[in-house]
Amino acid sequence: MAAEMNSGGCFFGSRPAARGSASNRPTPGGTRPGQRHEEAMAESTSGKIVAYCGLVCSECGAYKKLKCQGCHSDRPMFTNCPVKKCAVSRAYSTCADCGDFEDLKGCRKLNNIVSKIMGFVFRTNRIGNLRRIREIGLERFKAAD
Repeated sequence: MAAEMNSGGCFFGSRPAARGSASNRPTPGGTRPGQRHEEAMAESTSGKIVAYCGLVCSECGAYKKLKCQGCHSDRPMFTNCPVKKCAVSRAYSTCADCGDFEDLKGCRKLNNIVSKIMGFVFRTNRIGNLRRIREIGLERFKAAD
C-alpha cells in the first residue's frame, strides 16, 4: 500500500517541473506538479473542486489535510478509480456528462457498495451532486454555496 501511495496516490516528494514545460501547466483540478495545495486553492476561481463522481473535493477531509489533490490532479488519493478511468476515457468533466444512464444509480462504477461506504464516510451525496450538475451545469454548481 505504501508503495502505491508513493507512486501516485500522494503528492509528497513530487518535484516541480521545468519552467515552461507542458507538465508545469495546471491540471483540471487546479494544481501543478510541485505546487503547494494552498496555492492551488487560492488560484481556484470558485474554490470548489468537483471530482468525476460528484464528490466536492474541496470539502473533503483528505483534500483539506493535504493527503489528496483531487482526482482531476495528477496526484489523486485513489489512483485506480474506475469512475475516473471511465470519465477520462470519454473526456467527461464529471459523470453528469454521461448519457448512458438517465438515472446515475444505474451505473455500477458509480453506485456500488464501496461507493456507498465512501459516501457515508465522507458524508456526501455524490449522485445528488451529479443530478444538480445536470440541472444547472458544472460552473453554476461550483459557484453555488
